[in-house]
Parts: sequence; structure tokens; C-alpha cells
Amino acid sequence: AGHVGSASGSDHHGPEGVRVEPIVDATKIAIAFFTAFGAMWMALSKMRRAANRGRGR
Repeated sequence: AGHVGSASGSDHHGPEGVRVEPIVDATKIAIAFFTAFGAMWMALSKMRRAANRGRGR
């Protein structure tokens, strides 16, 4: 009876009182998507340029 600081509480607080919630951040996903897309586009353009250079002869 009267457990103080039990782990079965509904409030999930971090070590510094920061709320820890598994929220999927849309901005992080967007940044990751655009970074991956940009890297893929650069790689593809480099490959196309190299292929065109080799085909021209």
C-alpha cells in the first residue's frame, strides 16, 4: 500500500522530467526522405553522365 515512485504509473517521464513519447516525427521523416532522394538522384545523374561519356565514342 502506498508505493511511491512505482514503475506502473501512467506518466512516462525521462530522467530529467522530459516526457518520453514514441511520436513519429513527420519532419524527421521528410528530411530523411529528401536526403535519400537527393543522394539517389545525384548517384543516378553521375551514372548517366559516365554512361553517356562512354557511349559517345
